Amino acid sequence: MTKNKNLLLISLAVLLSGIGITLISGLLLPVSSESCVLLVHRGDDAKKVATAMGERCSAPQRWTFGLLTAATGYADHIRPGRYDIGEGQPLFKVFRNLYSGRQTPVRLTLPIVRTREELAKFLGEKLEMPTDSFYTFLSDSAVLRQYDIERQTALCIFLPNTYEVYWTITPRELLERMQRESRAFWTKERQAKLSRIMPGFTQNEA
Repeated sequence: MTKNKNLLLISLAVLLSGIGITLISGLLLPVSSESCVLLVHRGDDAKKVATAMGERCSAPQRWTFGLLTAATGYADHIRPGRYDIGEGQPLFKVFRNLYSGRQTPVRLTLPIVRTREELAKFLGEKLEMPTDSFYTFLSDSAVLRQYDIERQTALCIFLPNTYEVYWTITPRELLERMQRESRAFWTKERQAKLSRIMPGFTQNEA
């Protein structure tokens, strides 16, 4: 009887050790040594996030991710975003970023565009919000007037340059950001230079 009890205890200890090793290795091993990005869309549930993670993780990490999801209630705290999960980051750090919504910014390089359709298409390809959402917003005169922007000249505040924005940025947030960037760009010195080089032209015509 005692012998059987000892065997049971040893078996249980081995099992718990195996679980512990699997958990620790799952937490500490990097998800990917290469650059790797996970996109979590609005409306995604825990199962969808776990499936996307599972495509990039080892078997122990998939098990550990499921355990963390259950233990922390992640299903009720899913935050959309663009998350960098590669370049040697361990799973515990990746999960912490997902849980807290600490996403990686997008480097958005705005090109020169001539129409709202061109701009909306470009933004829809680079950011989460679809093309038609950007186009509808930039075509709404009532909304644009809230920012003292005319529909005909709305494109003028989208100055060609590279900006860091979050993948989940909304059309309104992007418009507000571009308006701040435009105001910061058109200093008194630049306005004076414009008057000298192109007399009679406004900022929007330059």
